[in-house]
Amino acid sequence: MNKQVQAIIDALERQGITADIVRTKPQMEENLATVRLRFDRVALRFIGDVQAALHEVVPHGKTLMFTITAPIRLASKTVAALEAKVRSSLAHRTARIDLTETIHGNHIRARLLRGGVKGAPNVIGFVHNPDTDPEFLFDVTQSSFDTLRMRAKRKASP
Repeated sequence: MNKQVQAIIDALERQGITADIVRTKPQMEENLATVRLRFDRVALRFIGDVQAALHEVVPHGKTLMFTITAPIRLASKTVAALEAKVRSSLAHRTARIDLTETIHGNHIRARLLRGGVKGAPNVIGFVHNPDTDPEFLFDVTQSSFDTLRMRAKRKASP
């Protein structure tokens, strides 16, 4: 398994999601080479702060995923602004959130993913370098969730 796949798995596991990305589609493998995630103190604190601020407002059975491009500027103010935007979006239309914003100089994407995974947090995030495509992170995470849900259904059915 290459380092980029392991980085995504590690990032998901740090947030309580056991991921298994063993088989990837050929087009995904090309994108894996460009994935660069950050795990420094500021990045981990930012993710934790956003999770703490939003975990109660995400609808049951949904997962809010966000990405932010490093370096993170004005982290606390960015968390507060992101929280306000997500809360506002959830208040107006609970079915879909797909934000692409620049907040305090930080490029942020947030999306309400379809379905959640039992036992996983309902807010997950990634801090990535500028050369990483956040759309790819959304695709890999959604694919991982779909796989985990299918496995859970197979285990549940006799």
